[in-house]
Amino acid sequence: FTVLFLIMLWIANRVSGSVGRVVGALTEISQNVSGAISQLSVAGQALSTSSTEAAASLEETVASLEEMTSMVSRNSDSAKQASSLADGSSSVAKEGEREINGLIESMSQISRDSKKIEEIIHVIDDIAFQTNLLALNAAVEAARAGEQGKGFAVVAEAVRALAQRSATAAEEINGLIKESVERTEKGSVVADNSGQVLSRIVSSVEQVVVLNREIAQASSEQSQGISQISKAMNQLDQASQSNAASSEEIAATAGEIERRAHETA
Repeated sequence: FTVLFLIMLWIANRVSGSVGRVVGALTEISQNVSGAISQLSVAGQALSTSSTEAAASLEETVASLEEMTSMVSRNSDSAKQASSLADGSSSVAKEGEREINGLIESMSQISRDSKKIEEIIHVIDDIAFQTNLLALNAAVEAARAGEQGKGFAVVAEAVRALAQRSATAAEEINGLIKESVERTEKGSVVADNSGQVLSRIVSSVEQVVVLNREIAQASSEQSQGISQISKAMNQLDQASQSNAASSEEIAATAGEIERRAHETA
């Protein structure tokens, strides 16, 4: 009995030592787990905070991008309207240029016709002069004929008077034609200058049209690019908010595990 008691006592001591070592090991493990969980909880809270701040920052960025997208879209629309107006202005300027060129051609034709009329007037004036000389000669011959030449003298005088009136009228018409030619030439010069100015305006308007088209195209591409960036930022914002929510859940779970670990210890 004594031997059996000693054996049982020895076994009990060995078991007690083993249990003590196991309990000590479990306690140490529990403490390590508790520390790790505590660190995980702190890290989860920090991650949750940073994720929340990042989400807020992303929301502001997304809002700014949306505002910028709207602004660029309005600029693109304005550029397209400006391009359309410039196209209209270019068409009007080109039409004006054609009208001016037509006016210049008409005035040049008037000038040429006036010069032809002036030449005809010179011929008429010369004919009147020759007719006047013939009438004078006829009057002289009629005077020599005496009574028989009186009737012829009357006719010669009438012809001479008509020739003088024709010469006077031709001279007046010639003066008017010269004035008309001078005014036409001046008007032609002014019209030509106006045509050159309008031609430069047309060239400038065409350049503006090209620039407006390029601006409209660039604005449209910029608007599309910003819209794509805005979509990507929205997706990133959603992911950040999801991360923040997950981090909060991790922090809460870690806190609960830590609390239970302390209760177990």
